[in-house]
Amino acid sequence: DYSMELSNEFQHYFEKRGGKILAQLKYKQSQKSYRHLVLQAKTMNPAALFIPGYDESALIIKDAFDAGIKAILLGGDGWGDQTFFNKGGAALKRGFHCTHWAEEVGNKISREYIRKYKDNEPIHASEVLAYDAVLLLVDAIRRAGSTDRDKIRLALAKTKNFKGATGTITFDDTGDPIKNAVLMKIVDGRDYYFKSYRP
Repeated sequence: DYSMELSNEFQHYFEKRGGKILAQLKYKQSQKSYRHLVLQAKTMNPAALFIPGYDESALIIKDAFDAGIKAILLGGDGWGDQTFFNKGGAALKRGFHCTHWAEEVGNKISREYIRKYKDNEPIHASEVLAYDAVLLLVDAIRRAGSTDRDKIRLALAKTKNFKGATGTITFDDTGDPIKNAVLMKIVDGRDYYFKSYRP
């Protein structure tokens, strides 16, 4: 499961850099209440809570807020949509999460995307990822010189320094993209661009 993978990776790198994990508490996405987990966490007086889920993270955060936990909130790309912020409301005091894109990234392809597609609604990072996926496919077809799927797959695998709306993308030997992570800062229920980081 993606959230568990994020949690394990966070723990690995946080401890590698000298951080101390007080506990790794597990939950089910469909739970109605997370109060018992929050009360467990409160006894440990954590400086931060890493909650790498999706909309249910907002419910955990609300329970933590109601229990008086003042920890900094940390999350993954599942926190990036308006539903999360609507559910979290006033409990989203301060924190950070990563995402794939923010308008402030401001590269040429990103500005072009905004010009073409922005309307009155905020742009979700998944929309920009889909845009990059199409651009990557077109680029791979062009480099393959063919629409044969095996040739396209090979061309995609060889992608290096592709300029997309989300940033520069290179695929590693396992097919994973190497690209910037965008860090967002949450202040009083609002999401702000903080910085971009390339691993």
